[in-house]
Parts: sequence; C-alpha cells; structure tokens
Amino acid sequence: MSALQLCWLAVTAATVIFLVVAAISAMPKMKILRTAIIAVIFVASSGITAFGSFVPAAAGIAPQAAALGLMPAGPAADAGLPPAPVAGAQLNKLAGPVPFTLPPAPVPAAPLDNDASAGKVVFTFDDGPDKNTLAVIAELNELHLHGVFFMIGGKIAAHLPAVSAEIASGEVIGNHTWNHRSFTGKGTGTRPLTQAQVRAELAQTSAAIVAAGAPQPSLWRPPYGAVDGNDVATARTLGLRIVLDSGTNIVDSNDWAGLSPAQIAARVDPVLRDGTIIAFHDGLSTATSTIRALPLIVAYMNAHHLGATTTVRPDATGGCCTAGGQDNQRPATETTG
Repeated sequence: MSALQLCWLAVTAATVIFLVVAAISAMPKMKILRTAIIAVIFVASSGITAFGSFVPAAAGIAPQAAALGLMPAGPAADAGLPPAPVAGAQLNKLAGPVPFTLPPAPVPAAPLDNDASAGKVVFTFDDGPDKNTLAVIAELNELHLHGVFFMIGGKIAAHLPAVSAEIASGEVIGNHTWNHRSFTGKGTGTRPLTQAQVRAELAQTSAAIVAAGAPQPSLWRPPYGAVDGNDVATARTLGLRIVLDSGTNIVDSNDWAGLSPAQIAARVDPVLRDGTIIAFHDGLSTATSTIRALPLIVAYMNAHHLGATTTVRPDATGGCCTAGGQDNQRPATETTG
C-alpha cells in the first residue's frame, strides 16, 4: 500500500471520529448534516485520487503489462520506476513496422569502398529515434553504411516511422534505457537507481523495441557512460551486452557539443583503426552536423582502406566495470549520452 493510500485511511478515520463526536454533542442537527455531506464528498474524492490509479490492476491490466516488461510488478511497483506503461501498452498493439518515407540524402557523396584491408569500424548512434533519424538513415544509405542505433524507449511511440526505417535499412537496434536516467547518478548529480529501477529501464525499452517490429536487442549503452558492475550484471540477465561510448578504442565524436562537421571529422579520423567504435547522436538537434560529417569520415576511411561493420567486438566495455562495483562516467560537463 502506498503512502498516499495510508494518508487517506488516516484522514478517513479522523473524519469518522469527528462526525461521531459531533453527533453526540450539542451541535445543531442541520450543521451536523452539512458537515457530514462535505466530509463525505472530501473522503470520496480523495479516495479516488489515492486508489483510482490502482483500478486497472484489479481488472488484470497491470499484471499483463508487467509480464511484458512494460511496467514493474510486485514490490517494485511503488519504487519510483520509469512511468511508461501507457506508451508501452500502445506499442504492443502493433502488428509490426509502420509505413515510412526516407528523405533524399542530405549530402550526396561517394560511398564507402569497404576495402577493409586495414580493418573495420562500427558507427553507433544514440538518443533516437527523433526528428533527424530518417535523415541520418538516408545519409547512411547514400554512403553504403549501416549503424547500431541505441534507442531511448520513451521516444519510440512518437517516432515509429524512424524505427521502421531502421529495421528496413538493416540497422542494428540497441537499448539506451527508457528515459535516459543516469544509473549511478554521476554526470547528473542525481540519486543512483536501484537495481529494480535499472531492470525496468532496460526491460521496458527492449519490450518497446520488439513491439515496434525490431528483433530483441542484445546490446545496450548506459546514458552518460554512468554504470557499475551491478548494472552490467542486471543487464546481462536481460540478454544485454554493454557497449560504452568512450574508452579503449572507442571514440566519442563530441557531436553533442555543437561541433562543426569538419571538427567532428577531425576528432574521429585520426583515431580510427580496426575495431574502433564511433559514438554519434541521431536523437539531438546537432544531428544535422553529424550527418554532414559522415561523408568526410567515409572519405578518410576510403583513403586508409578501412571498412565498416555492425558487429561489435566483445570487449566494448571501454575499460569499465572490470571489477565488482567499479564504475565509469563521462566528464561532468557532458550532458548527453
């Protein structure tokens, strides 16, 4: 029982006691009647507030949603978990992908040769789906590239055509949690999430991805790079393997910081080698610069005989969480991830 419900019971008990005392006192009967009517209205309306949100559970709706991983079950239901069961339930009504129309490629450019004699790199994109995601996919198609898109679950319902475009274009879809909360609190100054909250963030997002017509995700990326060994272990029980956005042979493009296309390419190109994972963002307004940086990066890759793949190497942890409880975080000045 929630704190709100307990408060309602206490107020109701106090109201009943007051009415009983008033009835046996010398208070005029009409005044008692008016007081009783007001008290009944107050108790009824506050009762609806306290208990109304639990009516669906009595009808069997909440257990079904919990079974799908869209909302918590049992004691975790009152633990402040991600508030997204409505969007998730709507997604589960879908039979699969929805129609979409890709725009023309924003930047006509020479495609990737994919010589790959010097190795292959992985393009990853965070924080979508969003308004620029379709344009990102169109540019990837122009460049003969594919990427790994780490989705925020809470954004999926509003951008289903973008999800469908990713599926149709052969992109890999990963899990970037439900609402981009920092798991450890680092980077945001917020309280760390409990493992029940971590599980809900990940489970709800995976369920939404599948409901939108994509395969069950097997990769995940923690927002802000804020993660510890317990989070990694919880994600593993959901079939998810971590892919960080910075660390050993992982380059953060810093496209989130408002860099120009040339600046993004200058940051990425020199560090590219076999197995490099590049972290971009399709879900931010800065994605327009990211799109224009992609042909510059592909030109560098062609000149240096590098190819691309969506197969993420096993050691994509960026060096984090190698010991129990050890965590990782981005610089405090970074506000996206």
